[in-house]
Order: sequence, then C-alpha cells, then structure tokens
Amino acid sequence: MLNTATMKMPEDQFLNVLSYLVVDSVFAMSSTCRQLHEWCSLFKAVDAGEEELRNADLALLVRRFPAVNDLTIRSASRLTTAYEVLAEIGPQLVSLKLAGARIIRDDTFRDMVRTFESMRYLSLNGTFYVKSQAINALAKAGQQLQEVSLCGFRQLKDEDVQFLLDSCPSLSVLSVADCTTLGSLVLRSTQLETLDVSRCIHISEMSLETPGLTRLDANWCTKLPDCAVESLVGSCLALEHLGLKGCSALVSPTIQSAKLRSLDLSLCGKLTTCSISGPSLTTLKVAMCMGLNSLTLELPVMISLDLSMLGVKNLTLNCNKLVYANLRGSYKLESANIQSRCPGLSVVDLCGTKINPEAFVRSDGEGEGDVIQGGAPLPWHTY
Repeated sequence: MLNTATMKMPEDQFLNVLSYLVVDSVFAMSSTCRQLHEWCSLFKAVDAGEEELRNADLALLVRRFPAVNDLTIRSASRLTTAYEVLAEIGPQLVSLKLAGARIIRDDTFRDMVRTFESMRYLSLNGTFYVKSQAINALAKAGQQLQEVSLCGFRQLKDEDVQFLLDSCPSLSVLSVADCTTLGSLVLRSTQLETLDVSRCIHISEMSLETPGLTRLDANWCTKLPDCAVESLVGSCLALEHLGLKGCSALVSPTIQSAKLRSLDLSLCGKLTTCSISGPSLTTLKVAMCMGLNSLTLELPVMISLDLSMLGVKNLTLNCNKLVYANLRGSYKLESANIQSRCPGLSVVDLCGTKINPEAFVRSDGEGEGDVIQGGAPLPWHTY
C-alpha cells in the first residue's frame, strides 16, 4: 500500500483513502482524476508499502510524485534496471529507505549513489553483493549524510566503515548490523553517537575512539570476548546504552561505567562470573544466563532488579535505592552466599529458592517490607 506524508491542505481527506490502496490503484486514479494528479505532484514523502515493486512501478511512481524527497521502498527484490530512475531524482532526495535490493550490480550502485549529494538519511538494508569500491563511492558523495544503515552488506570490510566515517563529517548514526565479513573493527570518530554492529558474528576485536558515542548495539556478536567489551566501556566514556545480548563468548567481564544507564547481558550462555559497577545504571537484563555462578552488583540508583531463573551461586548486592528484587527460581542460591547492602529494599521474591528471608535485612529499622516465599507473603525480619 502507498502511504504519503500528512499535509495541511484540503486534500487531507484523500490521504486516508490513498494509504489503503495498492500502488497500481493510486496510479490508475491519478491518471484519470486531474485534481488528484495535481495533488500527487505536491507530495514530498512517499512510502511504496509492502508489495514488491517492479521496474515499471518505480518509474511510474517517480513520475506521479515528481517532488518526492523522502522515499521508502520496502521490497526491492524484483528491481533490476530501475535504479537509473533513483539516480535521476538522487539530487533532490533527502531520505531514502531501500530494502531487499539484493541483485544490484556495483556499477549500477555507484551510478545511483553518486547523485546523493543532498542525502541525509539513508537505509540500504539487504544489499548483499556490493563491494568496497561502490561503497566508497557512496561515502564520497554523501557529504550531508547524518544517518546511514547498511544492514546485511555481505561484502563490507572493516576499513570501509572507517572510510565512511572519515568521508561524512556529519554522520552520527551508523548501522552495519549483520555485516558478517567484519572481523576487526577499529573506528575513530568525534561525531558518532549511535553504532549498531549487532549480528556481526565474526567480530572478535573492536576498538572505538568515539568520545561522543552514547549507544552501542553489539547483540549477537558471538565472538566478542571479555577484553574487547571492557576496553569498549573504558574508552567510550559517554556510553549510556550497551546491548550485549547473546554474546556467547563472554565469560567473566568486569563492567565499570559512570554514564551507563542500561545494559543487556541476556542469553550470554557462557557467562560464569560478572561484576557490574555503575552509578547511573537503572536497567539491567541478565535473563537466561544459565551458566552464571557469581554476580557482583554495585548499582546505587537501581530501583528494581530481576535476577529470576538464574543458576547463580554467589550474589553480592550493593544497591542503596533498590526497592524490589526478584530472585524467583534461582534454585542454586543459598543464604550463606548472599551479601546484601540494600537499605531501601521492600519486596523480595524468593519463590522456588532455598534462601532464608533473614538473608535480606533492612538496616533502617523502620516499617515493614515483604518477602514472598512459596507464594505467600512473610513478615519482614528487622534487627
């Protein structure tokens, strides 16, 4: 279906109709209705919808919407010779989202991206076979680029990523997710704020000199070791969000960060020992880390903590503002192996564990909290 950007004009009532029609129907209507044809010529943002576009469809789409500068094509798998049409309107495009262009040739790709001098937001996900020279042509042309996604570029090399950052001085958001040829990524950039390298399954080394980086998604980087993660956290001092979900090479990382606010370590199957210290950390995920034996947490602003269904045997908590702790199903954890300094703790869920409620002691001496054990609330033990 075709979607167009909302405009503050009388034809707004037609936009709701257009959004539920397939592209062919819009083409047919605009060719027979003069008023609709004139309105189509004003649209700047066009979404071609979910159906697969053919070469003729794309050419007709551009003719119907000659003023378009924001174009989304969600399925380009059937496009072969129509990229010259995108090259023709390239100078006016500010945003292009093109998904599934798997069979585009290098020379065709180069001819298209060379016209992208006004482009700011570019997503070319799933273009498997484009090689370095064509990618570098994009970097040279896209001086105005601010956000780029090259998800699934199977031929992207480590040095291509740095060349892109060097060539695009305004680039602040970059995704190279699922680029499986990346292996040793060394990046330097003062403007980069968000980096997505998720599912880059062969990355075993990563060094970042990116002082402005606030978000790093490295989920499912299955060869990323402890030393690389510790180095990343230590060098990216502005980092606030870190995703390490499914990083199966992590064994015993120590993560210390002053700015980090959210951390995801879920599904790290080989994780055995982990120490996390973060004065700003408010969100922590460690679900399904079934090999985890020892966990040390120094999280002074953490309010709610979910450590359920873990195989952890030793637990150290230093969380001054912690109110709720869920240890449900942590069947290996025993009272003698818990060290807790959580003066504000009010509710602990111990269902399915061997833990004695006395392992969690409120030090303020005021009021009562609840320990839930075996499904029934028990009185708090205050000393």
